[in-house]
Amino acid sequence: MNTPGGSVREELRRIPAVDSLRIVCALIVFGSHLYALPVYAVLAHLTSRLPQLQAFDGAVVVVNRALFDGAAAVCVFFVISGICIHWPVRAQPLSVGPYLVRRFVRVGLPLLVSLIVAQAVFGTTDFLDAVLWSLYCELIYYAIYPLLRVLAARVGWTFLVIASFAAALMLAAQPDAGQGYFFAYGHAKTWILGLPIWLTGVWIAQFVSFTGAALRKTTLNFLRFGVWLAAALILTSQNLHAVPFKFSLLLLAPLAGFWVLYEIRNGYHHGTWAALESAGTWSFSVYLCHKFAIALFARFGLTVWHPLNWLLAVALGIALSLLFYRCVEWQSHRLARWLASRTPRMTSIAATPKGLVQEPQERNFAAETAVGDASRKSR
Repeated sequence: MNTPGGSVREELRRIPAVDSLRIVCALIVFGSHLYALPVYAVLAHLTSRLPQLQAFDGAVVVVNRALFDGAAAVCVFFVISGICIHWPVRAQPLSVGPYLVRRFVRVGLPLLVSLIVAQAVFGTTDFLDAVLWSLYCELIYYAIYPLLRVLAARVGWTFLVIASFAAALMLAAQPDAGQGYFFAYGHAKTWILGLPIWLTGVWIAQFVSFTGAALRKTTLNFLRFGVWLAAALILTSQNLHAVPFKFSLLLLAPLAGFWVLYEIRNGYHHGTWAALESAGTWSFSVYLCHKFAIALFARFGLTVWHPLNWLLAVALGIALSLLFYRCVEWQSHRLARWLASRTPRMTSIAATPKGLVQEPQERNFAAETAVGDASRKSR
């Protein structure tokens, strides 16, 4: 268990629990691309012996697929990304040059390496499309974030969030050729759908204290179950062609933001699981590399529906992710820091004016931290 709490400076640079959330979401995406749990071979065996069970085939498949909603996990990724980008600089100027270098090298270099490897080994990058669309969105958000800060200084972050939801809903109302999936409009427009979700994270970082009251463990577990249930219903609705992702994920964003906030607060007050936080440092590699494991199985004509093959695919995906993290992602982080430290600031965009920030929030943050420190000393 990690030690809870910390100084204001530490809080500004490292937010508790987000790495744990990242690895959980990355594994959910992995599971969704493995078609959830490997029950299909077992189900086929059972129905061959007991034909009367065939009436439940469809229900079992729907419930099993609903266990892993990869699209909802990406929604949580967007919220976390918005929080992590804005929180460290919400009350200080943004040095645009170092910021852009740091973000684009950290994400862009691993992305480029994955494309090169995919093309070299498989002769195509198509199998990565299911994960790369969200990374392209992230790069766009990084690029426009300095502009969004300028706009927020004039109209406020709340207005930007509302306007982005309106723009996303107008786009979602347009016909698409992708069955309502979030990436149905291609790279040129999909980022518009995801922007309000990302800005939800920015809004939380701007206005909400991460050191506020935590939830009781039982209440937090109910909230976790509620988020999972909502995600399962959203996935089932998409699969049944009722409400497509392009609408339902927008509705999920506030709930996802609420959940992430209280995971952070509980992590601050009660600590986090060190093993999960450590695994979260290479969650990006899991998200990017798990498709290579699945593609390798397909290359050799193996199906992941068999339980043993499923376990081997998971093991291979984790191994490839660890290798990629050590050889590519970690090196990209080091290079990003080195290049950013040597990049001219270009221009420094001021923090959001005081008039558009909840000033009591800043005082509460210092006060809450002092109270938390005093409480911990008394224990």
